[in-house]
Amino acid sequence: MGARVRRIIARIKGGLGNQLFCYAAARRLALANSADLFVDARSGFAFDRAYDRCYLLDQFSIEAPVVSLRSSFCFPWGRLCRFVLRRASRCLPRNCRPFIEDRHNSQFEKWFMDVHPHGPVWVEGLFQSPKYFEDIQEVIRREFRVSRPLGVRAEAERALIESQEEPVALGIRLYQEVRRSGIHPVLSREYYLRAAEALRSRLRKPHYFIFCNDRNWVTEHLRWPYPHTMIEPKPRNEEAYQDLWLMTACKHFIIPNSTFHWWGAWLAASEHKLVVAPARGFSNRDILPPTWLKANV
Repeated sequence: MGARVRRIIARIKGGLGNQLFCYAAARRLALANSADLFVDARSGFAFDRAYDRCYLLDQFSIEAPVVSLRSSFCFPWGRLCRFVLRRASRCLPRNCRPFIEDRHNSQFEKWFMDVHPHGPVWVEGLFQSPKYFEDIQEVIRREFRVSRPLGVRAEAERALIESQEEPVALGIRLYQEVRRSGIHPVLSREYYLRAAEALRSRLRKPHYFIFCNDRNWVTEHLRWPYPHTMIEPKPRNEEAYQDLWLMTACKHFIIPNSTFHWWGAWLAASEHKLVVAPARGFSNRDILPPTWLKANV
């Protein structure tokens, strides 16, 4: 009998925060099975017309190469082939499936940690919980270091953040869906004030750095009463890594229901880090580390 092909292909999709979660879970699966990890950097974005998102992990120090067009199902009838294989895969024992899926992303699925594929496998889903990769944290932190050059403005903003004694990143995510269906509601001003109150007794001299893609919304709705600086919104998806890099320079965090800001807080290496997150609003109930503080929305 020939040797098993240990090849894991992570299908990357969504915004930067979701892309990082997809990769982290697949990296852990590959390491646990002594497998080679590849990324499908194409098919997850081919029909993303609503947001016009693109593959962004090439801006980090990840080690997985991009897989071929054929292995990305980017060929005539490729989407149908993926659909048929994925559906058929659900009828097989997990270790025999060519597709391993996080279909619902509602909680941490412990079974994923015990998968030992018998052959090449595609990994699909969001896997929005640190439990999927908590035993390889140092690997993930190393690979998620920014490798692209930073802009002049971002460098200046980083210097300003580092000049403060207790910089706090305050993230605001204005979901496009809100205008259409009310999914992922924008968090209220009251949530942010409650979060700041939770930090006030623990911090001596906080200075808030506000990360939001709409300066006018911040001026009109947030009306932040504490010392703060607005981080210049980055207009393009391809520049999101710069804001992530800036967030990691902060020592403490108030995050919204956003995986992008979640990663800014998780990747920050500051000692005695405090993170306040919304008690509700994330799709996966196991996304928040137990040391993070929760505030009502």
